[in-house]
Amino acid sequence: RKSNHQVAELENREKSTLARGCLEYRKADNQEMPMPIPIPMPEPEDVVEEKLPESVSHVGSHTGFVNICRISPKGDWIVSGSNDATAKIWDSNPYDGIKGQRNPHTIYCPSAVLSLDWHESNTYLALGTSTSVVKIWDCDTKKTANSIITSDPRLPHVVDLKFCPRSHLLVTANALMKTNNQIHEYLNPFGGDKSALQVWNWSTGQMHQKLKIESDSSSRVTNLALNHNGTLLITGDSNGFIRIFDVSGGKPIMGWRAQNEEEGGIQKICLTPDETAVVSLSDTGGVTHWSLHKTGHSLATYPSVQNSMHGSLESRDENYLGTKSANGDICFIDNKKFLVAYPLYKDALLYDTDNPLSEPMIVATGHTRGVTAIHSYTNKNFVTGSMDKHVHFVTYSS
Repeated sequence: RKSNHQVAELENREKSTLARGCLEYRKADNQEMPMPIPIPMPEPEDVVEEKLPESVSHVGSHTGFVNICRISPKGDWIVSGSNDATAKIWDSNPYDGIKGQRNPHTIYCPSAVLSLDWHESNTYLALGTSTSVVKIWDCDTKKTANSIITSDPRLPHVVDLKFCPRSHLLVTANALMKTNNQIHEYLNPFGGDKSALQVWNWSTGQMHQKLKIESDSSSRVTNLALNHNGTLLITGDSNGFIRIFDVSGGKPIMGWRAQNEEEGGIQKICLTPDETAVVSLSDTGGVTHWSLHKTGHSLATYPSVQNSMHGSLESRDENYLGTKSANGDICFIDNKKFLVAYPLYKDALLYDTDNPLSEPMIVATGHTRGVTAIHSYTNKNFVTGSMDKHVHFVTYSS
């Protein structure tokens, strides 16, 4: 563990970074790099929620959109990350069939929290921000264990990150951020790739290697998945491609176009529990099951989110059109079933891999805005985060 002096030095470094616009400032080609516009932080407001369904418990709230929420490996903590530049950790025990909430532990970050991942030890959290900073948080000491500046000003958003199991390595994906289906070109005036994949030693903060992205420079990596031993990295991107990397070799070993131009990019990918396939969610709500043994082979195409929700008008978030930068989420609840959250809708969908042609079951989440994050607790419980700024714990029966 780091000494108190080292911890204080890390925290001062973050404050200094924030004071300079939350990003290391540098010049390129003797020209000044324009600073990215940070995601606006809403003013605090009172938490007001309508009466929730009996199956839903209110975990807690943020003052900005909830971008991600995850349950710890041991199932004892719920953590959420938000545009309000905080991550919050709640004890999960009160929500296992009991109404009520406890005060969270709040982690303050230099900018919006876009991504997070739990270390397998249940002790460390990695928090990716909108200004290149990754904070490594020690949940035992409740202090910063390390702080990493992951990229240059051209790629400020840490859109996803993953701890490599049984090692001190962390994979990060940096990219330009999409807002209302437009890319901020002024953030990258000198051209070049719009994504960076890097592997770090998270305990020392040193870069281990940079993974080569052999793709059109206009595509942005949108999310990551790692297999159980951290040897294979799977990425989805804004041009609809899925690629698989050999982490030790640092290069892609296979890839295919999973979505055509009409379907848009990939919002989310998720490995199946047996790690033989991956499920993808497209920008337009398409859900597809892909084999990892046969490149580009589709095992199943499920009913799209929008078609499945067509008859459920009350589930639609009518305010979604102004917030197209939000992404959806996928999580498996057992070997055969998985949940999908799509930010146009306030509820989740439960799909069954044994019955890919059947309409998925709509599961009420109690949110008043689109759901942006979902993660399973058991095969009957899951947590959700939403653009309504709340985190919910949901119990359902199939």
